[in-house]
Amino acid sequence: YKSAVEREQDVLRDLVRQELAFGDFARNLPGAIFRYCLHKDGSDSIDFLSPGCEIIWGYSADELMGDPSLLWDCVYAEDIDAMRASVDQSAESLKTWEHRWRIRTKAGETKWLQSYGSPSISEEESVCWNTLILDVTEQQEAQEALAQSNFALHEIQKMESVGRLAGGVAHDFNNLLSIIIGSAECIDTKQLSKDDEEAVVDIISAAEQGADLSQRLLNFARRANLSPIKLDLAEELSRFERLVRRAVPPSIAIQSNVEDGIWDVMLDLNMFENALLNLVINAADAMQDGGTITIEARNHVVDGRSGTSQVRDLAKGDYVLISVADDGAGISPDISERIFEPFFTTKGETQGAGLGLSMVQGFVKQSKGTIDVVSEVGNGTTFTLYFPT
Repeated sequence: YKSAVEREQDVLRDLVRQELAFGDFARNLPGAIFRYCLHKDGSDSIDFLSPGCEIIWGYSADELMGDPSLLWDCVYAEDIDAMRASVDQSAESLKTWEHRWRIRTKAGETKWLQSYGSPSISEEESVCWNTLILDVTEQQEAQEALAQSNFALHEIQKMESVGRLAGGVAHDFNNLLSIIIGSAECIDTKQLSKDDEEAVVDIISAAEQGADLSQRLLNFARRANLSPIKLDLAEELSRFERLVRRAVPPSIAIQSNVEDGIWDVMLDLNMFENALLNLVINAADAMQDGGTITIEARNHVVDGRSGTSQVRDLAKGDYVLISVADDGAGISPDISERIFEPFFTTKGETQGAGLGLSMVQGFVKQSKGTIDVVSEVGNGTTFTLYFPT
């Protein structure tokens, strides 16, 4: 038989072994484990914290146990209310505390954390949680990236569906308008009264406007038949500048800067002019008190070293860059992602169908190019078209 002293020594050795085993477990466990207590007087304390806390928060266990408020100070301001609510709800219901939130570490790094805590009531009637905290930053970022990809795929599918619908409607609409215009033009207006003659003219004019709207739908659907020709951009932009001055108020100045030796491009002239006209009119609408519209054209080479990889869908090669810039109101961030949506407009109901920028984007894409936009509220907007040579 063992003596009382020997049995006590055996118990102590067992406790030491268990403590060493637990310490080894705590050190090698992903994340951190701790015992957090919320007391009746509203104060809190940390009874234990594993070494993994320093990897997560950047603070040592001694620092956090000495000042539990550091844990709260690390929580993002936007997440603090939900964080406190989750702790209070777990304390009241004594159900598992599971919560995900963001922190800013001692070094200023942003991380996402996930908690799994089991609450219980202590002898002092405090609520204490034995809690596992995991760094789930990589998983959170992967989930957000997947959500963005799914949203982008949904948007692409939606736009393809709208495009097919718009194209089909436009073709059918064109057939009807062709009959209306053809029939109206066959009417011998010499045999009509003045009022009836004016009515026929109105019918033809309205049908032609409908045909123009139908053409915009086709351009948006990228199903319009283009007739590209080699364009001398220096000559075309000079002519366009003279023409477009009539379309903008006198309070708006127009400047045109074309690089010497600008390369020729193959584009549909009418569609190119319509696209530029849309951008210029939009720019003028953004400058109700006057300002300056600047149209620029220059050669542009993408060789992988020029930093142009920031422009989406721009592969290596030679491009002609054409930009339309204004110093107007700019585009607010809440609508910047929607400006190319068909039928989306910030103008009044009678001031546009919301197809202008959709048409521009459709034409640029159909011409194997790319469109980019940079805008700042109060400092104007620049649309840049990239056309391959």
